[in-house]
Amino acid sequence: MPPLLAARCVALAAATTLAAGCGGGGGSSSEDSVRETVGAYFTALSDRDFAEACERVSPDFKIRLVGFAERVYPDLDSNECVVIAERIATSGGDRLVGLQSRVRVRSVEAEEDRATAQLGPGQVARLQRIEGDWLIDELDFSGATGNSP
Repeated sequence: MPPLLAARCVALAAATTLAAGCGGGGGSSSEDSVRETVGAYFTALSDRDFAEACERVSPDFKIRLVGFAERVYPDLDSNECVVIAERIATSGGDRLVGLQSRVRVRSVEAEEDRATAQLGPGQVARLQRIEGDWLIDELDFSGATGNSP
């Protein structure tokens, strides 16, 4: 994946994080919820449903997203997740949206209120359970190689 497209992919993923998991204990229930959260997040991105996606981001993720937007899009003049996500998606075009729709969770490690989902080579989602819901707290695509999300 070209570096600029990878950066936009990370930014969009960061921008709009759909986390649809429910609480519950450890083990497979948490792993299933993490998989559901990540899958629903990327589905929302590919559907360009940024409002739904932004409902699911962690507060820390939103703070980092605003910082990113201030650096990359100084003319945007917004700290709203949906506005930022839409701008990133527009910048990335249809190819970015297509890549988002192909992301799959390959493995999950969940313990208490933290989880890590491996999405592909060098592609990781870190989640945090907040008030019983799994929220994507960080997306790291820095080690991504090739064109497979």
